[in-house]
Amino acid sequence: MEDIFILEDDKIYQRMLESQIPEGLTHVLAKDGKEFDEYLAGDGRARLYFLDDRVPSASGRMQFLFITHCSKLLEKQPGAKVFYTGSTPWVNEKEYCKENKIPMVDRGSIADIIKSELETK
Repeated sequence: MEDIFILEDDKIYQRMLESQIPEGLTHVLAKDGKEFDEYLAGDGRARLYFLDDRVPSASGRMQFLFITHCSKLLEKQPGAKVFYTGSTPWVNEKEYCKENKIPMVDRGSIADIIKSELETK
């Protein structure tokens, strides 16, 4: 089991997110919907999930896939700790996050989230 799973297609944001992970914690970075689907299809499990909203789909087309990805994840791993890290939330994404108690967080603040969720437990 990994400590952290990140779904992010933008290289600058990838570096920003990965730089906040404390030494000693493991993580997986998926760059698109195909890598996300492959992770879920395998035995991949993480303690925390940080999911971007708009990433290339398995076919390579840019799409808003947060709800699709999150629904698949929660179906396979009920109770998974998921955080929305997208920058352009639509009304339906805001409603989905509210209904499913998924925090919408700034990419620059995940260090604090990781610390409170993992290092103190």
